[in-house]
Amino acid sequence: MDAYSLADRLDTMQEVENQGRGVCCVQTLVTYLRRGQMDEARAVCSNEWDKIRSYGKIAGTLKESGLVPVEWV
Repeated sequence: MDAYSLADRLDTMQEVENQGRGVCCVQTLVTYLRRGQMDEARAVCSNEWDKIRSYGKIAGTLKESGLVPVEWV
């Protein structure tokens, strides 16, 4: 999956979380993916993983995409 497709998928997934307010750190991640800034996107994943992993489907999508290591809990 390319960065733009992943960004669209994550954006759609995060929109419905938190009573429709979304997930701020995932919104930041989506911004970097849409710009093609993969190093920055990986940094957001690394720095915000404690929050992102609370959203199982989003975390699973990131693992499937290869953006984060599969072994991350």
